[in-house]
Amino acid sequence: MTETVLVLLIKLAAKIPLWLADQLAVILGNIIYWLPIRENKISKKNLDLVFADKGIAFRNRLRKKSLIETGKALLETPRIWYSPPKEIDNLIAQICGKDLVDQAFANSKGVILVSPHIGSWELMGIWLSINYPVTSLFRKIDFPKINALVKKSRESLGANLVPNTNKGVISLIQSLRQGKVTGVLPDHDPGAAGSVFVDFFGILTRTSTLVPKLAQKTGAKVLMAYVLRLDSKHQFKLIFKKPDVKIYDENLKVSARALNQELETIILAKPEQYLWSYNRFKARPGD
Repeated sequence: MTETVLVLLIKLAAKIPLWLADQLAVILGNIIYWLPIRENKISKKNLDLVFADKGIAFRNRLRKKSLIETGKALLETPRIWYSPPKEIDNLIAQICGKDLVDQAFANSKGVILVSPHIGSWELMGIWLSINYPVTSLFRKIDFPKINALVKKSRESLGANLVPNTNKGVISLIQSLRQGKVTGVLPDHDPGAAGSVFVDFFGILTRTSTLVPKLAQKTGAKVLMAYVLRLDSKHQFKLIFKKPDVKIYDENLKVSARALNQELETIILAKPEQYLWSYNRFKARPGD
């Protein structure tokens, strides 16, 4: 019953115009800010760790803004999933660095686009699937109906999603060797396998080594790729940029730290749009 209701809510949200989704997100974010729920608690913990030197008033303001922005990402995603390509194009006001993607794609060695959970990461995935042959990992959702809906929505405009398993990683390697594009969300806890502990905002954080390993195995080009929500007109800005060359380093701790430094730079430019409600620092060295 719960799954059926969630599916209906997602399909209903797809019909909500973005201006209304933004207004609802403001209400939702302000309510969550005052409630002792998981997302609020984790946001507070993360911001207290990362911005310990900024003062409680700064951190509280940022927490409220981030909860509102996360609400926007949540409510706008169904609309993005169900939008035709022309409507997706209309949502994007600016694209910076697309030439970097085109140049890397023209080399036929594959392109790895590293997209943190900032702004509208779902819009990045949909836009890429319209413009390039994309293969990405998909982490299975425990609820079958929701899992099927999300996977179908993300693949609706051409993306190929493979399971978040060793078999799926092999598929990524094969697609990159065929000169295709893959998108990687690097700022989740990857588990003990395929990870190292390196600094992230001055905190030892379990960090995936997938990106440098893929680059080393395939010779693919790595680019940072993210979408920021603009302040007005319910539009977005896509940004692509070259990372530090250390991201290709064979020493996985060096490459993982370079990746985290790139993420820090991106996040600090628009910290309110980052997903602070994810429990990024839950694993500790020696666990």
